[in-house]
Amino acid sequence: MKNNSNQNYGGFLCGVTGTNCATGDWRQAYANKLVHYIQEYQNNGITIDYVGFLNEPDENVSYASMLSNGQQAADFIPILFDTIQAAKLTTQVACCDNDGWEAQRGLLPGIQAAGAEQYLGIVTSHGYSSPPGTPFNTTKRVWETEWSTFDGLNYVCPTSCFLGLPFHY
Repeated sequence: MKNNSNQNYGGFLCGVTGTNCATGDWRQAYANKLVHYIQEYQNNGITIDYVGFLNEPDENVSYASMLSNGQQAADFIPILFDTIQAAKLTTQVACCDNDGWEAQRGLLPGIQAAGAEQYLGIVTSHGYSSPPGTPFNTTKRVWETEWSTFDGLNYVCPTSCFLGLPFHY
């Protein structure tokens, strides 16, 4: 479904701005796959409130990944939204889980300029390369979805983290 013909190493969804894929436009097929995934959960009694279609689209990594800028995300968001609506699901679209807060801030104007922000249920970002800072210029709710200091694990918890409540191992 991507222009690099590989699940890994980034690549762009075939059919978005700037791609040229011999296999054609895969945006609808990707939307169908995500909706099928949501339906499978629903069939097992689990409601999915939000679905994101990107994870760190600003990072080209050796594992399953896909790259995207704001315009490219906007090329897909309405398709996913319409596919969710046609399936009569209540799931909303989340976008775009960039690696850091400022990277997401840079992507959002492309979505807005293309008129796709209206299809989002929530704007999402990670806090790895830059932590949450000033609010985004959006009327949508914003969710910081992943965070780590990448420090070593520390299972020792000072008394204050238990808010004075008794804690038993």
